[in-house]
Amino acid sequence: MVSASARPDADGLSAIEFTVRCFNYGRYDANFWDAGFRIAAGSDVYSPTSGLDVVVPSESSTTGVVRFVVPAGAQSLTLTFRFPAGERSVPVSLS
Repeated sequence: MVSASARPDADGLSAIEFTVRCFNYGRYDANFWDAGFRIAAGSDVYSPTSGLDVVVPSESSTTGVVRFVVPAGAQSLTLTFRFPAGERSVPVSLS
Protein backbone atom coordinates (compact mmCIF):
# COMPACT_ATOMS: atom_id res chain seq x y z
CA MET A 1 0.00 0.00 0.00
CA VAL A 2 1.39 3.37 -1.04
CA SER A 3 -1.17 5.67 0.61
CA ALA A 4 -4.72 5.94 1.92
CA SER A 5 -7.26 8.74 2.29
CA ALA A 6 -10.85 9.18 3.45
CA ARG A 7 -13.39 11.91 2.75
CA PRO A 8 -17.13 12.47 3.08
CA ASP A 9 -19.13 11.20 0.11
CA ALA A 10 -22.93 11.20 -0.34
CA ASP A 11 -25.17 11.66 2.72
CA GLY A 12 -24.18 9.20 5.41
CA LEU A 13 -21.29 7.71 3.41
CA SER A 14 -17.51 8.01 3.33
CA ALA A 15 -15.21 7.38 0.37
CA ILE A 16 -11.97 5.60 1.19
CA GLU A 17 -9.19 5.39 -1.39
CA PHE A 18 -6.11 3.22 -1.24
CA THR A 19 -3.24 3.70 -3.64
CA VAL A 20 -1.76 0.23 -4.06
CA ARG A 21 1.29 -0.98 -5.94
CA CYS A 22 1.07 -4.38 -7.62
CA PHE A 23 4.28 -6.31 -8.28
CA ASN A 24 4.13 -9.18 -10.76
CA TYR A 25 7.20 -11.37 -10.35
CA GLY A 26 5.71 -14.14 -12.49
CA ARG A 27 6.39 -15.19 -16.07
CA TYR A 28 2.83 -14.36 -17.15
CA ASP A 29 0.66 -11.25 -17.10
CA ALA A 30 -1.50 -10.78 -14.00
CA ASN A 31 -4.84 -9.06 -13.36
CA PHE A 32 -4.84 -6.09 -10.99
CA TRP A 33 -8.47 -5.20 -10.50
CA ASP A 34 -11.27 -4.36 -8.12
CA ALA A 35 -12.21 -8.05 -7.86
CA GLY A 36 -9.06 -8.64 -5.78
CA PHE A 37 -10.12 -6.30 -2.94
CA ARG A 38 -12.85 -6.17 -0.27
CA ILE A 39 -13.34 -4.07 2.83
CA ALA A 40 -15.31 -5.18 5.88
CA ALA A 41 -17.04 -2.91 8.38
CA GLY A 42 -18.32 -5.15 11.14
CA SER A 43 -20.23 -7.99 9.49
CA ASP A 44 -20.83 -6.05 6.25
CA VAL A 45 -18.42 -6.54 3.33
CA TYR A 46 -18.12 -3.96 0.54
CA SER A 47 -16.81 -4.20 -3.02
CA PRO A 48 -14.71 -1.42 -4.56
CA THR A 49 -16.35 1.21 -6.74
CA SER A 50 -13.15 2.39 -8.46
CA GLY A 51 -13.31 0.39 -11.67
CA LEU A 52 -9.65 -0.67 -11.41
CA ASP A 53 -8.99 -3.19 -14.20
CA VAL A 54 -5.36 -3.38 -15.32
CA VAL A 55 -3.17 -6.16 -16.70
CA VAL A 56 0.31 -6.07 -15.16
CA PRO A 57 2.90 -7.52 -17.55
CA SER A 58 5.24 -10.20 -16.27
CA GLU A 59 8.22 -9.07 -14.21
CA SER A 60 6.91 -5.52 -13.76
CA SER A 61 4.82 -3.38 -11.43
CA THR A 62 2.14 -0.71 -11.57
CA THR A 63 0.16 1.45 -9.16
CA GLY A 64 -3.62 1.81 -9.00
CA VAL A 65 -6.33 3.36 -6.84
CA VAL A 66 -8.95 1.19 -5.12
CA ARG A 67 -11.97 3.16 -3.87
CA PHE A 68 -14.68 2.04 -1.46
CA VAL A 69 -17.84 3.74 -0.23
CA VAL A 70 -18.78 2.75 3.32
CA PRO A 71 -21.15 4.07 6.02
CA ALA A 72 -19.81 7.33 7.49
CA GLY A 73 -19.88 5.92 11.02
CA ALA A 74 -17.52 3.04 10.21
CA GLN A 75 -14.31 3.42 12.21
CA SER A 76 -12.66 -0.01 12.30
CA LEU A 77 -12.38 -1.67 8.90
CA THR A 78 -10.54 -4.66 7.50
CA LEU A 79 -9.08 -4.45 3.99
CA THR A 80 -8.59 -7.81 2.27
CA PHE A 81 -6.30 -8.38 -0.72
CA ARG A 82 -6.95 -11.51 -2.80
CA PHE A 83 -4.29 -12.80 -5.17
CA PRO A 84 -3.36 -16.16 -6.76
CA ALA A 85 -1.15 -17.24 -3.85
CA GLY A 86 -3.81 -16.52 -1.22
CA GLU A 87 -5.15 -13.50 0.61
CA ARG A 88 -4.05 -11.04 3.27
CA SER A 89 -6.11 -8.81 5.54
CA VAL A 90 -5.03 -5.62 7.27
CA PRO A 91 -6.89 -3.52 9.83
CA VAL A 92 -7.75 0.05 8.84
CA SER A 93 -8.65 2.71 11.40
CA LEU A 94 -10.46 5.89 10.34
CA SER A 95 -10.00 7.67 13.66
